[in-house]
Amino acid sequence: MAAAFKLKGNDAFKSGNFAAAVGAYTDAMLADPKDPTLPLNRAAAYLKLNKFQDAERDCGKVLLFDPKNIKALFRRGQARAGLGDYTKALVDLDQVLSLEASNQVAKQEKARVQELLERSKLSKRAESRIPIDVSTTVPRRRRVPIDIVEDEILASQTSKPEEKPLSPSSNKKPLIEEISPSTNASTFKSFHQVKEERETRITRIVGGGILKKDGSNMATIFEPRAIVHASESTNSDVASQPILSVAEQPSKPPTNSFEFQRKWNSTDDLYKKWLVLQSLSPETLPNFFKSSLEPPLLGSILEVILHVVTGGSVASTEVASYLKGLGRIPRFDTLILFLSPKEKSSTANLLQLVGENVGWRI
Repeated sequence: MAAAFKLKGNDAFKSGNFAAAVGAYTDAMLADPKDPTLPLNRAAAYLKLNKFQDAERDCGKVLLFDPKNIKALFRRGQARAGLGDYTKALVDLDQVLSLEASNQVAKQEKARVQELLERSKLSKRAESRIPIDVSTTVPRRRRVPIDIVEDEILASQTSKPEEKPLSPSSNKKPLIEEISPSTNASTFKSFHQVKEERETRITRIVGGGILKKDGSNMATIFEPRAIVHASESTNSDVASQPILSVAEQPSKPPTNSFEFQRKWNSTDDLYKKWLVLQSLSPETLPNFFKSSLEPPLLGSILEVILHVVTGGSVASTEVASYLKGLGRIPRFDTLILFLSPKEKSSTANLLQLVGENVGWRI
């Protein structure tokens, strides 16, 4: 059993699968704990994986059985060099050369470790060296002379100005002025008169908003189209002013899907979300989104479209064009599969309200 695991480990090591070799050699060691070649082979695999501490431990196990094992000493020297213990690594390599003086690989490894040791010493000296350009002198303090101000000057500067009593013949008006009974009553205005005068000065804004189904104006995110003063126009004039439809609302279209999602998430108003979508033409939706459209955003878009269709503020033909554009987005059928049951039900209601075949499969 141990021999089979060892053979498996050798094959894995030759093919470069060092992790599998470690596993096979471990199984072999469990089957035969007394075979010194098994930890020696596993140490070689550990060295390939840069696990130097494990390699050092396995080499130590081999040296317990055979203190003069050249491979164990050499690999332990490599492991100690990998751990940065160059002095102990040189001890192992010197012992290898004492047992086999003609070992060229050990000589090359010793030269490499000696170079690493010298570099380590130089770096430690550089770290402990104090920079020459650092000044250690303490800066001298400047003495600033202080002039003492005489008490008389101080007293003249801090003295309060002389307060003069108010004369009875002051020209200031009293806080409360008595109204004579002979005041003309016609100069006073009633509350209703003041209110009517104030309403005549109020400006009335026409257009620029999103219309509800009943024709009332909602909060707008755009500049008003026209300003009509109530004092300069009758009710019929105000009613005759043209009102912006939803399709005519000015909006700067997003340039990419990331900017679209940022604008989309910047508001909770469903009509404002519709305007973000409406700023793009239906034909450009496939090239605009490409493969960046995700199921959550698609579900939110369908919810907004269902809302505006239900509210009656958008024509069903326009909605159908947007649904067709969405349907041509790459992997759209896959996106539909990831919608929640509630979103799928709302989508089915939306398609029924539109009343036109847009080529979707729900």
